[in-house]
Amino acid sequence: RWSPDGAFLAALGRDRDFGANPAVFVVPAAGGTLQQLTPFVEDKNGLEWHPNGDRLTYHVRGSQGHTQQAFLDGRPPSTLFDAPDIWDGTGAWAPDGHRFFFIGDGTLYAYDETSGESVLVEDPDFTVKNPPRWSRDGKTMVWLRSKVSGTQSWMMEHALPTTATQFSMP
Repeated sequence: RWSPDGAFLAALGRDRDFGANPAVFVVPAAGGTLQQLTPFVEDKNGLEWHPNGDRLTYHVRGSQGHTQQAFLDGRPPSTLFDAPDIWDGTGAWAPDGHRFFFIGDGTLYAYDETSGESVLVEDPDFTVKNPPRWSRDGKTMVWLRSKVSGTQSWMMEHALPTTATQFSMP
């Protein structure tokens, strides 16, 4: 993954014996030293940059799955959130840098970093296929969802209300 400013590349990688879980790595895009941000513990996926480029977010898979963050400044990784009532999964940051939209139990949720709350965004009768993506201006969000009848692309304009609790179901 490219950092928002294009200065770094980030990836999940394993050690040489491929027996360990992946770690988060970054390297300057212009070349330089590879920096390991997390240890080779816990199975990780869904690596995403925070919009300000100071950290990366990833999902720790397993029965106790949660969302972690790794920092470029050398701070140890920490839990961004753990939604114990929701089987939380991969996600993507909103352009505002305050909300992390994630797939939980196959449904789309938004975690608001300011309030610490997670709210339902998508109709739970559908299965969300991927984390949302935003238009260049950051005002429109798109995602895929499916039901027995097939897969659909959905779009929400003005997708970033001032608080997470102001979401209305599409």
